[in-house]
Amino acid sequence: MGQGKLSRYVGTLLFFAAISSMIGFWWARTSGSDSWMFWATSLKWTLLTLVACAVYMAGVGIYHTVLAALGLDGQPGLFSSGERSGPFSGPPEGATRGHRVEGAGPLPTVNVDDQAPRA
Repeated sequence: MGQGKLSRYVGTLLFFAAISSMIGFWWARTSGSDSWMFWATSLKWTLLTLVACAVYMAGVGIYHTVLAALGLDGQPGLFSSGERSGPFSGPPEGATRGHRVEGAGPLPTVNVDDQAPRA
């Protein structure tokens, strides 16, 4: 599952808003323009929005880390006995064991020394 289009667009918008606010603030302060307060306010709110997004992402990361540690994500956790646990972790209802296919067997073992490159 990848990143959605909406989050990419919002991230891009926030990035360009922060960069343009920084450039606008720098330009207004160095040229003596009276618009520096507008740029400072826009920069403040842009950076606060970026901080809020970072806090949200950190919270999601901590939440998923706790789920994984406790084994509630369907994989073995720190406190499980090594088997899969959690919702939907078992085989589907009515599932049967696979049947042996003709010609299938153990894979041949390969000696690592035989694979050494020859000079």
